[in-house]
Amino acid sequence: RHGRLAGAASAPASTDPWPWVTAARASAETVRPGPGPTPCASAEETELIHRWLTGAGVRLVGLDGRWASPVTTAARHIALLSG
Repeated sequence: RHGRLAGAASAPASTDPWPWVTAARASAETVRPGPGPTPCASAEETELIHRWLTGAGVRLVGLDGRWASPVTTAARHIALLSG
């Protein structure tokens, strides 16, 4: 939520994940948006969550809104920094 990991669950393979999803949602942290590009978490925490969500064996089963990653991020400036 807003760049912060509010809750997570792990369901055993070959089982219905919805009981775990329901429990994770019910116990998830309430995160209120704040100002700035990373309103509720450090950039490092948000990057860690992104790597985890896009990694092998992870399945996103619920989402409010759309899954998106800005195209024009700071990564476009890496050449300037490594020069």
